[in-house]
Amino acid sequence: MDVPKACETVSNPEAPLALRLQGSLLFGLTRVYEQKCGYLLADIETARTSLRDMIRRHDAGNALQVAHVARYLMFPVHMSNERY
Repeated sequence: MDVPKACETVSNPEAPLALRLQGSLLFGLTRVYEQKCGYLLADIETARTSLRDMIRRHDAGNALQVAHVARYLMFPVHMSNERY
């Protein structure tokens, strides 16, 4: 679902909508957006965990490479509303 396009459609409908209906629709769109962000966060955390586990199992002979990659994986994931 394209949330920004849906918000634009609800905010500027072809036919007039009651303000209460518009508010309810926009609230529903925020719930959809929240779920999409939750799914994205879960996918990112799964990928991060998989990469971290793979690095831990990696051969100790490449410790410098592993440390370099691990440094970039050990950051907290912050989601910004402006980017999503």
